[in-house]
Amino acid sequence: ETKTVSAFEKQISGFSTFILKLVVITLAFVFALNLGLKGLDRIEELILFSIALTVGVIPEALPIVSTIAMSRGAMRMAKRNVIVKRLSAIDDLGSIDILCTDKTGTITQNILHVADVHADDADACLRYALLGSSFLGEREKQPNNAFDVAVWKHVSSRTRRECSSAKKLAELPFDPVRRRNAVLVEEGGGNLLIVRGSPDDVLPLCADVPDQLALGKYLAAQGLSGNRVIAIAVRRDVPAELDLERASSSLTFAGIISFHDPLKRDAAMAARRAAALGVQIKILTGDSKEVAGAVALKLHLVSDALEVITGAEFGALEPDAQLRAVRDYHVFARVNPRQKFAILALMQQNNVVGFLGEGFNDAPGLKMANVGLAVEGASDIAKEAADVILLNRNLSVIFDGIEEGRRTFANTIKYLKVTLASNFGNFYAVAVASFFIDFLPMKPVQILLLNLLTDVPMITIAADTVDTSELKKPRHYDARHLVLYTTVLGFVSSIFDFTTFALFQKYGEGMLQSLWFTVSALTEIVLIYSLRTSKFFLKGSRPAPSIIALSIGAAALAIIIPLSPFGTKVFGFARPSGQHMLMVFGIVALYLVATETVKRLLIKTSINGNGKHA
Repeated sequence: ETKTVSAFEKQISGFSTFILKLVVITLAFVFALNLGLKGLDRIEELILFSIALTVGVIPEALPIVSTIAMSRGAMRMAKRNVIVKRLSAIDDLGSIDILCTDKTGTITQNILHVADVHADDADACLRYALLGSSFLGEREKQPNNAFDVAVWKHVSSRTRRECSSAKKLAELPFDPVRRRNAVLVEEGGGNLLIVRGSPDDVLPLCADVPDQLALGKYLAAQGLSGNRVIAIAVRRDVPAELDLERASSSLTFAGIISFHDPLKRDAAMAARRAAALGVQIKILTGDSKEVAGAVALKLHLVSDALEVITGAEFGALEPDAQLRAVRDYHVFARVNPRQKFAILALMQQNNVVGFLGEGFNDAPGLKMANVGLAVEGASDIAKEAADVILLNRNLSVIFDGIEEGRRTFANTIKYLKVTLASNFGNFYAVAVASFFIDFLPMKPVQILLLNLLTDVPMITIAADTVDTSELKKPRHYDARHLVLYTTVLGFVSSIFDFTTFALFQKYGEGMLQSLWFTVSALTEIVLIYSLRTSKFFLKGSRPAPSIIALSIGAAALAIIIPLSPFGTKVFGFARPSGQHMLMVFGIVALYLVATETVKRLLIKTSINGNGKHA
């Protein structure tokens, strides 16, 4: 029931608050100054003018644009067998710079086979391991644990029959903190307790472990080879009524079984793709330090297999040192669910984090992460807590989702840049012009018509194509830098608005309003083509067909309406002459050149495509 706020919601909320404050303060100043200069004679018209200006400058189509962009991304991901449960998770995926994942089943196949048995009696050790399986007594079913499956396939059919006929009396299930299980079976007229689990947790329970130095070397060698191991220990003649936790002491060491868990075929490619996208993969696993380090080394996540920190080592650090550890280490071994949660919480202080989990104990981390991902075979509670469900246990589809998220982000930012640059320019130009002339530079109904015409092609930005350069690294909303970027371009727009005012104000109220309306509409439309790419507008990715079609339609209406009887009657336009229209087209062409020039200068002075200093 924990309510989490996504990174997208936080960023958009902060951005919206900033824009609203800016607009309200500016509008209050303009209204008060107009009132002081011109008095109360035209107060009703001034109120309508202020409301229209507010509607004109606020990017009210942002919810539509972002929803369409994210919905398209979710539909694309569904075709790749990825189900998005929370729509804003698409945008959050594009923002993540750290992906935390378990090792088993995501990086490795979790299809084990027995690689080696280190025991005085290998057959007996394997037999004990099978007797300690949790599936005993379910003779119709195959084992569902990867270790059990490997042992089941490795032993002879005779051993399988013997173990399947054994009677289970009691069981202590595996626990991620205890890291061992215990099974009490009836065998040969007596009760046999089998304990299986991590050597670190089973060996201390044994009364005597032969040649501990050699055993330690063996375990280290297996770990550095990437093999997973379990220790087997037994105790005979245990009373059936004895608590298994208490009975799990004074055990007899039976041996170590080593299992090979091969990497997934796409794991190395996924790691390279993550690096190309600027995403750090961090492994959080319950496996040993050596195993985790060996796997990370194969994927080039670390340069040395010893660059691993355990959950115990992490827990012993001071808070400041823990913060440095989550930044510097890429592999965390022997971590329990509580430690995973603490590591994720620290990472999220400075990063946007995705977490891929599948166990019931991963649910808190999945709920808290900026993006929680679970695989189809995960526990029900893990899938319930996750934002994204992967129908294939495949890391590559996550990076497909990251690219989709970045497309969504890029198109949302395009919309914001275009609408704010044009709206800020018109807002300030119209507001300032209102001080110097006796009539309103544009009627409220004309401002609203302008907003409607230009918003239609702007909304289709949600379906636009994206330059490949926009997908190479995670990006985040930064309101102040975005406003800085759009204010500079808005200033350019204002210059051309004042030029229009200077050229046409001598023709009277109706003609100035008509020509200013047409110039404003056409400049906003060409601005879409300029700001949709950081490159020269003719060298960027090809615009989506919907943008081309609707922008041509909007431009045609912006020219036709002032020329038509309908426009003069309903919106109060004056019919422009052919010479006036040629002057309008010249202003628009010069505006495109100026915008392209300023855009390139802004990029060269380290303000990148999302409005954030590089």
